[in-house]
Amino acid sequence: MFCVQSDPFAYVVGVYFFAPVSGWIADRRGPKIPLFAASIFLFLGYGGIAFLFSNTIPQTNIPNSWPLTPLVSALTLCSFATGVAGSAGIISAMNAGVRVMEDKYHASTTGGINSAFGLSAFFFSTLARELFPGRTGAFLTVLCLGTGTAVLLGAILVRPPPVGQIRLESAEEAGETEEAEDADRVEEEQRPFWTEQTPLRTGTFDESVLYGERNPWASQAATPNASGAATPNANGSRSNKAEVHGLSLFTSLDFLIIFGIVGCLGGPGLMYINNVGSIVQALFAVGEGWSKHEAEKAQASQVGILSVCSFVGRFAVGFLADHLSHSHTIPRTSCLLLSSTIGIVAISILLNTTDMDRLWIVSALWGVSYGTVFALFPALVLERFGIEHFAQNAGLMGIAAALFGNVYNYAFGRNFDNHSRPASFEPVKPVGEGLICLEGRGCYITR
Repeated sequence: MFCVQSDPFAYVVGVYFFAPVSGWIADRRGPKIPLFAASIFLFLGYGGIAFLFSNTIPQTNIPNSWPLTPLVSALTLCSFATGVAGSAGIISAMNAGVRVMEDKYHASTTGGINSAFGLSAFFFSTLARELFPGRTGAFLTVLCLGTGTAVLLGAILVRPPPVGQIRLESAEEAGETEEAEDADRVEEEQRPFWTEQTPLRTGTFDESVLYGERNPWASQAATPNASGAATPNANGSRSNKAEVHGLSLFTSLDFLIIFGIVGCLGGPGLMYINNVGSIVQALFAVGEGWSKHEAEKAQASQVGILSVCSFVGRFAVGFLADHLSHSHTIPRTSCLLLSSTIGIVAISILLNTTDMDRLWIVSALWGVSYGTVFALFPALVLERFGIEHFAQNAGLMGIAAALFGNVYNYAFGRNFDNHSRPASFEPVKPVGEGLICLEGRGCYITR
């Protein structure tokens, strides 16, 4: 199991745990350096995997019981490189996008950029299947050239706004705000001290004092201060954002709450994505006469459904969150309820699925649920902690899915292995190597 799990684990470590480093660089030096680095790592990672697939490393003099063979070590390093490239690319793209968009479009921006990340698996697998059917080496070559070239073009073409221009626009907006405040103050001074219409209590106050700072409905809009106007932030928008970053985030209750939500919602989705192939095999293998070739086709179709629905979820929820926030004063966090509801429905259907007929529904729902979480949390981080350290903060938040996902993944794998047996002892040929489970949904459900 080590050989099978080490490569995806290395990819997950590269994507999620290296994201704060990529974000730290993007915040300070802009998106170009991380994007160029991502392009290099994609060429090296997928190129290395393609080379290893076509040219097997000699395994002589290596005990069979020792899992860390030269081939496994090389594949693990290549997978880690592709993971690092993924984190650097997505973090840099989101960082560049949110810095050129208005606050009211931030969720749409992060969702749109994330949606392309979610659709990439379906795009490249479909391209390779149509152009090079059944040729894994060609598929890996397409991955190497396609992903590396696309990110390289992005690194060349991306043009973040000049810092001076942003500050000038912010200063102009702040100046207009100050002029409006001065006019209101002069008008207030010219009013009579007392009239019959004067209320007993005058002045404005921060509603969070009355309802509490945790009121989610009041936190989405700027709250007036004692002078009757909200304090503009660095972008000229009227909201108060705490510029907290780095390890100090883990002392923030807001961060810990969002961290837990992302982990609880994203972790099961990541577990399903990593193990959908095993679920398909278990459902296909019930009874006699199942075909490994048909099972592999079903596995590929489920991955495609996950990718497309993840794209739909990421793309749609960003626009929905922005629309609710700015047209109906409903906070963006309310969309997390939508994600959790879809996830609960998906796992409920999975628990009662005994064949392949309804598994596509589970994959579609998990794709949407997982996609909405990953489109929302960057916007929530930006909304709560500001834009100056956005990329690093978003990278730290993404670790939640990896931590929780590995816990769920370990539990799933342990349960699945307990119901499995060596494939070499099965009468149905060919079934491949390793472990195989023939108990259907009993392979991953414990009663």
